Amino acid sequence: MLASELAQELTIDPSLMSKRLSVYFAEIGEGKTRLLNDQAVERVRQAHELMATGQARNFKVAVQMVLGTYLDAVPPESVRTFERRLERMEDVQTQTLVKVNELVNLIESAVTRPDVA
Repeated sequence: MLASELAQELTIDPSLMSKRLSVYFAEIGEGKTRLLNDQAVERVRQAHELMATGQARNFKVAVQMVLGTYLDAVPPESVRTFERRLERMEDVQTQTLVKVNELVNLIESAVTRPDVA
């Protein structure tokens, strides 16, 4: 199918279809072709439907949803929870390092002091 035919079917401007196909082919990592294969046509139709129903905020997101590569943004509260946990891990690691250094110093002083008999 030609891009212009698909644009007519979806009732969008051919120049918009050209832009959308550029996005589609960039997302699949292939060069843009003049004739669209059945898979490309179906995926573009599905992405168009996602846009039309408001399920995708732009065509790139719609294509990613169709391809299964879309990832939702991480909620801010999850990020804060992760940061708190990471900070706790860093604190525990610092405490462990202090204790290990104390042990190293004790062992070094025990090894270097003369035997008392």
